[in-house]
Amino acid sequence: MSINKSVLLKTAFSILSSAISVLLLNTFFERSSFAFSIEIGVLLFIILEVFLVYKDRFSPLLFLFISFGIGILDVILVGLNVRIVSNRYPMEVYEKTLGIIIIWIAFFIIGYFLLKKKNNNRQKKQAKHLKHIDNNIILIIFSLLYLFAVIKVAKTFVALGGVDSSIVNSAIFRYDNQAYLATILSLSSIIPICLMEKGKNKIALITTVLMLVVLVLTGRRGIIINYLLIPIITYINYKRIKISNKIGIVFLAISMTIILIIGNARGQSSASNSDNFVVESLTNLTVSTKLGESLPDTIYAIDSGKVDHSYFKYFFRGIIGLIPRAVWKEKPDLIDHSTIISSDIYNVTTYGRPIGSFGYSYYCFGIIGTIITGLVSGMLTKRFYHWMLNNKDYIHIFIYSVLVINMINIVKPESQLTIISTCIIIYIASATSYLFNKNNYSNLETV
Repeated sequence: MSINKSVLLKTAFSILSSAISVLLLNTFFERSSFAFSIEIGVLLFIILEVFLVYKDRFSPLLFLFISFGIGILDVILVGLNVRIVSNRYPMEVYEKTLGIIIIWIAFFIIGYFLLKKKNNNRQKKQAKHLKHIDNNIILIIFSLLYLFAVIKVAKTFVALGGVDSSIVNSAIFRYDNQAYLATILSLSSIIPICLMEKGKNKIALITTVLMLVVLVLTGRRGIIINYLLIPIITYINYKRIKISNKIGIVFLAISMTIILIIGNARGQSSASNSDNFVVESLTNLTVSTKLGESLPDTIYAIDSGKVDHSYFKYFFRGIIGLIPRAVWKEKPDLIDHSTIISSDIYNVTTYGRPIGSFGYSYYCFGIIGTIITGLVSGMLTKRFYHWMLNNKDYIHIFIYSVLVINMINIVKPESQLTIISTCIIIYIASATSYLFNKNNYSNLETV
């Protein structure tokens, strides 16, 4: 068996870089233990291997680190005492925190690579109706949905009294129980994608800018990046030109700028033990996740016996959330995992404290559950990725781009809810379009 020299060199570079990082951490950070430094080195090795060796830049492995990257950095900065927090634990707590993250990611990647790519003809046949839908009808349906959402956002913006009030804590979605607007706006990127598919690139660009302005007013950074910018750049990568590393860096810079701007508008800033501008900017960036506080707090609460593992108590809340109140009057209210953690760990229900899929897996089932959920999530996400590659048209690329992060985080109730509700909306719209376009489809079948 021949050895790919390029892969060998890249792997050697990853190992060398990780070893150097361990040495530097132990030299310049008094707070860092050798175990914590090794864990950071392992994470760096995994990231470098993914980005240097794996060829498809828009595979789920990229989205894995988009989903968790800033939060993991926050854990590292808090563990190294760079970012100052109110609850400071012994170093062993941060070692275990980072260890749980590594275990989940490692088994996710193992599950991901266990599943081999197959050209599934049965899968193609099942998705055939998505291939022959009418672009114009899809554009009209989602444009009307988006117009409805924009009108509601505008009315709420006026009712709240301006930019500051609407951006803080995503008040637009909390006002008058308007959380459903987040789902509608999360599907808005299909509009510029449809326009690009029709060759109307300038109109698509103008539409994207206008949508960006509307989403900034909502204060939801996740929707801006994950559901508007990422789907568009993913479509361009698979249908137009391969996105280069330079464009990827520019996109990353834009995303980080958006996070910082909205964070500043919310008054989010963090105290650090450094006067360095770059370090201060990093702490202001990562504090938006608060993972460096929430995850160690959760692990400490469980390990100290203050809180028990929840097991299946909240695990299927996302699926339960789809059941109408008319059918189940006593349906539980908690859906978002961050709200569950905030209520159970902090006894607060006014805001959420996200802890990531790794943290939520540990909260539910402990280390064994972290291993199993990581493995299963990796396999399911790879299957979803294959589904897109086997049916590579704009609809499948769009569905992949808006749901891949939720597939990675499928252990979380809100991700379960988003996957099911988004698929229902898209398939209803697609079925409607298919019915209008049925004659054309029949003609194609007889050719």
